Amino acid sequence: IQGRFLIMGKLKVFEAFAGVGAQRMALRNLGIDFEVVGICEIDKFALKSYEAIHGECNNFGDISKINPNELPDMDLFTYSFPCQDISIAGKLGGITQGTRSGLLYEVERLLNVAKENGTLPKYLLLENVKNLVSKRFIDDYNKWLLFLESLGYKNYWQILNSKDYGIPQNRERIYIVAFKDVELYKSFEFPLPVPLKKKLSDIIDFQLLVWSISSYDLGEVIVKPASVEAECEYHRIIAYRSRRLDPVTVFEPVHRDVAVVKVNIRVSCRVPC
Repeated sequence: IQGRFLIMGKLKVFEAFAGVGAQRMALRNLGIDFEVVGICEIDKFALKSYEAIHGECNNFGDISKINPNELPDMDLFTYSFPCQDISIAGKLGGITQGTRSGLLYEVERLLNVAKENGTLPKYLLLENVKNLVSKRFIDDYNKWLLFLESLGYKNYWQILNSKDYGIPQNRERIYIVAFKDVELYKSFEFPLPVPLKKKLSDIIDFQLLVWSISSYDLGEVIVKPASVEAECEYHRIIAYRSRRLDPVTVFEPVHRDVAVVKVNIRVSCRVPC
């Protein structure tokens, strides 16, 4: 994206379904001048990680309870809604009311009010699993694109794989970038693939990032490794019982020198970050 078109001034960003703030990480990595004016996130562990990485945030909480008239002005609205009900790893409940993926309708509600108020964001960004454009969900997907067009947006979408952009992971995801400005829309192109030069072992030092943990009480634990020389911005911590691969907990996140672990049972375990 960088260099394809020019954004004037500081970009005001709102991250819906913020998680640990991956969208703002991308803006940071691209050197784009931005400020996050708000997020919405309800997972307390994700929020701990978000604040550990980025500092304090203006969290509006549950998107279904947001008063759209209280939202700040924004240029970019990111809305990578929950994928559980459209992912092949889930129950495929679909984008329907009452499902987690159905929270997309809350985005529709916010955008409709923004249109009435004349405060629609200049840009929209969605990332989700590629199954969103499968035969099973393609009708829902096309309806969403038509809805965005009814608001005056022009849409680009494409399936990208992280292994084509320097990350040693086969992770295909669909991206939709929507523009209010026709000229910016015309000048936009998705980035071209780049050669993969790294292996997973080049990024993660498994010996450095494994710590012994023993006799934990139930609840939440802050773990600091003996060394923090390596960057650590990965998306999962899994605690294992001794040498067995039975997960004690799965948790989104982390900061380069702090891991937040929710321990479900009293065990001795090792935590690969």
